[in-house]
This record gives sequence, structure tokens and C-alpha cells, in this order.
Amino acid sequence: MKSSRSNQTLTDESGVPEAATKVSAVEVTPEKQARGFRGVVRRFKKDLREPLPGSDHLGRWGKIKARFVHLAKRYGWKLLVAVILYYLIRDTILYIVIPYLIARHFID
Repeated sequence: MKSSRSNQTLTDESGVPEAATKVSAVEVTPEKQARGFRGVVRRFKKDLREPLPGSDHLGRWGKIKARFVHLAKRYGWKLLVAVILYYLIRDTILYIVIPYLIARHFID
């Protein structure tokens, strides 16, 4: 014997479904954003440090490759963007800003 459920939705007095009228606005403050970023950094550091299961039999380069594949699968394009931004900022400071300041006699 099959039981059938009625397809009833609760509505308010205007006829709009009740679930559609409940809108929760989540306020994102700079503190919450910073906590979120710090959490991502902590998780990334933890992923770098903890040993990968099943990598005991690998040599040094095999472990490095396994770690890289693991991080690429876990973080995807975000890891690539972080690496590009890091090198972009570093190289801009080293090869553009510092020589410019030396040429302008700000640094002796």
C-alpha cells in the first residue's frame, strides 16, 4: 500500500508561500571577512604540514608531487591566483619600485 503526501505549502495572507517571505540578510563585516581569510590560511597551512596518507612509500620528489596534486585538487584556481598575485607583487617591488626609488635618489 502506497502512501501519498499532500503537496501543500503554507501561505501568508497575500497568497505568497511562507518560505518566500522569510529572507535573512547576513551582514558581512570586515571582521568576519578577516576571520574567513585567516581560516583559509590556517587550513592551507594545516594541509601543507600534515602527512598525506599513502605517501610513505614515495621518495622525496614523489611526496612533493603528491602534495602538489592534493593542494591543486583541494584549492583549484584559488591556489593559482594566489601564486600569481604573490609573484606579481614581489617582482613589482623588486624590479620596478626599488629601482625607481634609487633613480629618484630616495634610497642611497
